[in-house]
Amino acid sequence: MFDDIPVDVGLVHAGERIRKNDLYVELGGPEITEKFELVKVRAPELVYDGAITIIGPDISDMVPQKKYPLGIL
Repeated sequence: MFDDIPVDVGLVHAGERIRKNDLYVELGGPEITEKFELVKVRAPELVYDGAITIIGPDISDMVPQKKYPLGIL
């Protein structure tokens, strides 16, 4: 599932903290007032499994160590 991510992901890392200096950017952290996640119920034919749409800059275009608002729909 995570073969294309260049870091280890799994239960072995559960409970570990990510330190500020280890972040590339912070998305929707405690100092950001503009953040949300909204889940909507849709008919199955309106759901596109695996589809992702980014509105705004891609992570690679963001300024390192900066904080950004985040919305997930």
